[in-house]
Amino acid sequence: MSAQHVIADTFSYGYKLVEAGVSGLRAGEQLHNRETTDRVVNSAREALKPAAAVAAITYLASRRSRPSARLWRSVAFSGITLCATFAWRNRDLTSHLLDGAAREINRVRDQHWLQTHPIDYA
Repeated sequence: MSAQHVIADTFSYGYKLVEAGVSGLRAGEQLHNRETTDRVVNSAREALKPAAAVAAITYLASRRSRPSARLWRSVAFSGITLCATFAWRNRDLTSHLLDGAAREINRVRDQHWLQTHPIDYA
C-alpha cells in the first residue's frame, strides 16, 4: 500500500466517523421529546444573568490591574461562566445527543474493524 492510499483511506474513515456522529446527533435530537430550539434559546437567556454578574464582580475585584487587563479577565471569566451555565441547564438534552452520536460512531468503528480484520469461519 502506498502512503497516498493509506492517507486517502484514513481521511475516508475520518469522514465516515464525522458523518456518523452528525447523524447520531440528529437521531438523539429526535429521541428527545421536548422542543429543543425553544429550550436552547431560553437556557442561553438565563445563562446571561450569571455571566454578567461574574463579569462585573471580576472587573470590580481586580482593581490593581490595568483597565485593559481587567476587561479581558472579566470577559474571559464571564465566557466560562456562560458556557458552564448553559451546559448545566441542558445536560439532559446533551446526554441524549451524545448517546445517539456515540452509538453511531461505535457502529462505524465496529464496521471498520471488521473490514480490516475479517473473520474466517472456515
